[in-house]
Amino acid sequence: MRFSLHTLRVYMACILQGHRIGVEYYDSSIRQLNELEVWEDMTSDFPMIDLVKYQAKPLVIYTSTKSEEPFLAASERSDRTSEEAPTVKLVKSSLFSYEQAWHRNEKTEDTHCNFSY
Repeated sequence: MRFSLHTLRVYMACILQGHRIGVEYYDSSIRQLNELEVWEDMTSDFPMIDLVKYQAKPLVIYTSTKSEEPFLAASERSDRTSEEAPTVKLVKSSLFSYEQAWHRNEKTEDTHCNFSY
């Protein structure tokens, strides 16, 4: 079985609520969803976001339109190992919920998992 280039994609979503950061990323090449939640002391530049971006290499990062500027900047910056930073897409805050993210990931899986045998 061979994978088309469209299957080698990672999509990430992240949100900051108070001191909690929630991150989820979906790797369509292996159809795996990863989630984590961390407590951020707000004294740094969100190193966990950088670590996940370095590990997952997302093409697209979804975040809320209500994201604060430092958090948005952390989402937008390059991990310094890739040629370019991921595309950050702002999602209307009323739509940025766990249920909506789950449905969006299911839709992404259906759209981008084109196998060629």
